[in-house]
Amino acid sequence: MRINELRHIAIKTSKAGTILLAGCIVLPLAFAVVLNIPVHAMFGLVSSVIVFQALAVVVGLGLQIHPGFILFIMTSVALAIILAIFEICDTFADNSERVSRWLAKMHEISQEHTGFQKYGELMLLPIIWIPGIGLYGCALIAWLFQWRGRKAIALMLAGWLIACTIVMYASYGVASIIIGFF
Repeated sequence: MRINELRHIAIKTSKAGTILLAGCIVLPLAFAVVLNIPVHAMFGLVSSVIVFQALAVVVGLGLQIHPGFILFIMTSVALAIILAIFEICDTFADNSERVSRWLAKMHEISQEHTGFQKYGELMLLPIIWIPGIGLYGCALIAWLFQWRGRKAIALMLAGWLIACTIVMYASYGVASIIIGFF
């Protein structure tokens, strides 16, 4: 029994690692090579997304990466992180009685409150913008409330792209103000 559990954990962990590798390295690297974007700039942007989340747009603009490619990289990394968090959390739920009970309790709470029933997954759209919660916290919230379908992922990515676009426009606005000042 214990070997089967370890095998299950290894499979789920390797799946999460593969998702992260594909979304954070392989896909961005392939597009960087095709679009003649310096590899160091692409890795700088990906690293910034992991650390700074939506604010990484500023790093991408500073590296003089095309805004469309910045949004593509931001989306690729975000999707990989969301899917990897789901896999890792599922692994914990499958192998921990405590986490399974906690998940069932969260499901009961969500069923009792009309706000969850009325708005449900739509709450993910603005949650991803909240500093301190952002991408990682939003994916955990979605997993906790068992919002793991395409709609939930699409709403998180839409909120993510809106946040990144706002940061991008704000960055351009600040740059034009500074340039206009001098």
